[in-house]
Amino acid sequence: PLNLWGKIYSHLDRLIEIIENNFTNKNNDWEENVIIRDGFNIKTLFVKTIKFNTGDEILYITLISDVTNLIKAKQNQAWADIAKRLAHEIKNPLTPIVLSAERIEMKLTPKLAQEDQSFLQRLVKQIIIQVEDLKELVNKFRDFANINKPTLSKTGILQFFNQFYILYENIDYVKLEKNFDGEELFFMGDTSLLRQVFHNLIKNAIESVELVENKQVLIILSKENNSVRILIKDNGQGFDKIIIENLFEPYRTTKGVKGSGLGMAIVKKIIDEHNGKIEVFNDNGANVVVKLPLVE
Repeated sequence: PLNLWGKIYSHLDRLIEIIENNFTNKNNDWEENVIIRDGFNIKTLFVKTIKFNTGDEILYITLISDVTNLIKAKQNQAWADIAKRLAHEIKNPLTPIVLSAERIEMKLTPKLAQEDQSFLQRLVKQIIIQVEDLKELVNKFRDFANINKPTLSKTGILQFFNQFYILYENIDYVKLEKNFDGEELFFMGDTSLLRQVFHNLIKNAIESVELVENKQVLIILSKENNSVRILIKDNGQGFDKIIIENLFEPYRTTKGVKGSGLGMAIVKKIIDEHNGKIEVFNDNGANVVVKLPLVE
């Protein structure tokens, strides 16, 4: 009975309310997408009810399908198409802009007084800097739209992170911890794509503690059921509640105007391609957990 659903699954209140309203109003066949929130997990359910009359009574059959992944796949494909178009449209004029600015500088500098020459050089330099920023944005658009299927090979998590950690070992507050029995845990991974993932996540963690007095960024490797679990934890302010629910959607950013909003979307896409999972939560700072399936 529906009233028992509400007692057992409190997060299904919205779904139960919709079904009961349609039953009460004796509506004919109907269908609707319902968004369900359970903590930081958001699901989209497709609900379809068919009404039929047996002669003695009116009965309903209700089908409920989880279409979260289907909708996200369609959204990601739409964003990828937009990203490709933007990358193409933005990239084309960038080189002519730089060449034109440099030509103006070369042509006018000999004709200007020293003070005006310095002013012109500063302006041209700013144009070039802004163009480089746009090129970086274009590259992120391209990366999001064109992430290749990973080339998987058997990889040891300790071996991977010991090599990877060299880039951060000179930062004294970034620590790598092993928290599992045995010498190594293995998974199937594309090390090139995964380096991109963990560079992004650790860079985010480092940036989040910039203003913290006793900075701390932990990378903790452990085993959880049939997965290798990588926790990246910092002691910054954590994720904004408004952002955290949609953090992995394209063009969502925690960095204001500095961010492209594609970094975490790219991370999610790569982890999905590895049949892995990624989740985020706040616990004395931001916590990001990546899980990758173990292999023998």
